[in-house]
Amino acid sequence: MNIDLDKIFKGKSYEEEQGISLRPISIPRWARHNSKLPTAKNFENEVWRLFYNMGCIVNSNNEQLIFDLSSYVAQDTDLNQDKREIDNFFIMRDGYVFFVECKTAKKSTGYQFNKKHLNNLKSFRKSLRRRLQKIFGVLANSFKVIHVVATKGYEWKQQAIDDLLNQDFILLREQEISYFSQCYENSKNNWFTFNQFLSFFRSGKNDFKNKNYKGNVGFRTLYQSSAPSLKIIDSNEVDDEQIEENITSSESKTKKNRYAYTISMTVGDALRISTVAHKKADDIYSLGNATKNFYQRILKSSRLSRKTGIPSFIEEKNQPFINNLLINYKGDHSLESQWEKKESEGEARGGILKFKKLSPGMFHLIDGQHRLFGYSPLIEEDLNSKFKDHELIFTIFDNLPPQEEAKLFLDINQNQKGIDASLFLEVQSIFGADGDNDLVLSNLATAVVHNLQEETSKNQKIKSPFWSPKAIKRSENIRMKDSTGQNIKQGSLTIMGLVGEMKKSPLLSKHN
Repeated sequence: MNIDLDKIFKGKSYEEEQGISLRPISIPRWARHNSKLPTAKNFENEVWRLFYNMGCIVNSNNEQLIFDLSSYVAQDTDLNQDKREIDNFFIMRDGYVFFVECKTAKKSTGYQFNKKHLNNLKSFRKSLRRRLQKIFGVLANSFKVIHVVATKGYEWKQQAIDDLLNQDFILLREQEISYFSQCYENSKNNWFTFNQFLSFFRSGKNDFKNKNYKGNVGFRTLYQSSAPSLKIIDSNEVDDEQIEENITSSESKTKKNRYAYTISMTVGDALRISTVAHKKADDIYSLGNATKNFYQRILKSSRLSRKTGIPSFIEEKNQPFINNLLINYKGDHSLESQWEKKESEGEARGGILKFKKLSPGMFHLIDGQHRLFGYSPLIEEDLNSKFKDHELIFTIFDNLPPQEEAKLFLDINQNQKGIDASLFLEVQSIFGADGDNDLVLSNLATAVVHNLQEETSKNQKIKSPFWSPKAIKRSENIRMKDSTGQNIKQGSLTIMGLVGEMKKSPLLSKHN
């Protein structure tokens, strides 16, 4: 999306002009953390940096941004002011527009967000959108306008969170901001970081399907048969009634045939709907328990480097990767229900996979995340890049549960170089007590070590002795920054080493 602000504001006297600008080349000095600034202003700047790192195209700047709503006071009965100061404003790729309200508690006393605050925010929403249409004209027809509440020092009760979400607001607490900031810090990739953001907050929204979409041609392969697996019994020891009962019982437990679908899709389309599953995101409010069993794979900035990484390789070769990327589809409708079989194609295995929705985060990348996101720096550099039209081959599984997705990941990556050994411990821990004795013992030790990494206990009073200074390194050497942008130092204890020693110790191991 190209936006010419000079053309938009030329010959007009919009009050908003002084507070809106195009994305600067780098984070300006005014947006950096400054100990001399009030806490509230530093928090606004922290949120600004997050959206900048997610690749904003247009943003609010250091000037006060006032939206003129005077034309709508008579029309909008909820509106009680003719002007509204906006803390942060961003236009992102694909027409996402964010109005961000930042709220900071003066003291860390657990200040609560209540319905009065919510009603105040709601009163401006309709008029802000009208004003946006007035300023940007026909361009605004493609906007997806989203209102965000970002808070620091607030104590959020579940009911308050539900009230906010039910009114279509996004909530960014300190833990959400920290998570997405870490995604960027470790990948240095705007596209990936924004995709992670959208996969949490726009999941299930039909954001990318257009009227020209005709589906994706491909074929499907049976990978789990529905044929009943009967228990072998001695017919001399049971009567016919028992045999019949065994068959009926077995067939009643039979699962349906399960297929993997192989299709081609352009890079431009696939990038929009793809994400990776991170265990470290399991405390983000909107997901509840949904991510408890997801494994963590932070994309590596070295592999996504524009000059020396995969983007450079793609540009040099100018041809798509020929090996399949593996996907776990996480959409609302089963793939089988969206498959149009073509009897005459590919030994009756061919057909068209026509997605009812094309939503953020509906593709979970099991294998191939760096290959796909390696295209993103090239496309961000040139929105009309020819690389958007590269066709990649995807093998897609239909809503695999986390354990099966994790097993595929382990099977593929077990012997690959450059994969952090601690990551395998995290993925293996998904299986819990399901496995042989050594695996169960390893999972128990891993759980203990991960609990030692937590900042505080559940009652939020007792700090882990391993937290400050942080003695245990995060897996995959994940870099962490605090709210000021400074690196958080980590110790030299490794998850792998601690788990290995713990397995040997009398604490967990059993000696005969």
